[in-house]
Amino acid sequence: RRCLGKERPDLVDYHQRKAFICQKQACELREQVNNHKEYLLTNSMSFYHSPGSRVRVAGLQNKLEYNGLEGIVVKEDALRLVVRLDRHNDKELKLKPENAQPLIPTLAKLKEQF
Repeated sequence: RRCLGKERPDLVDYHQRKAFICQKQACELREQVNNHKEYLLTNSMSFYHSPGSRVRVAGLQNKLEYNGLEGIVVKEDALRLVVRLDRHNDKELKLKPENAQPLIPTLAKLKEQF
């Protein structure tokens, strides 16, 4: 059925209330999805990217010269990691977790740290 603008006022009111409820539910669902994304990012970051863990930079779009370089996580905040690169005079980058691939430390790298 198509709306021709001739509905009874009580039906118009009913449809407006339903539309409002649907919009409210859609907003709540968007908020839940965003909270879930933040939860996943935070938990995956703390598991794989805790301070002291070694990572490889990957997937950067604007600073391609840093892709492939390795470093150590020195700090993490809600959504970013601070990684100190092994090269480039200990330059520190703020990265998204998906741009820092966790590495298994080699014996040589462990000896360098201590």
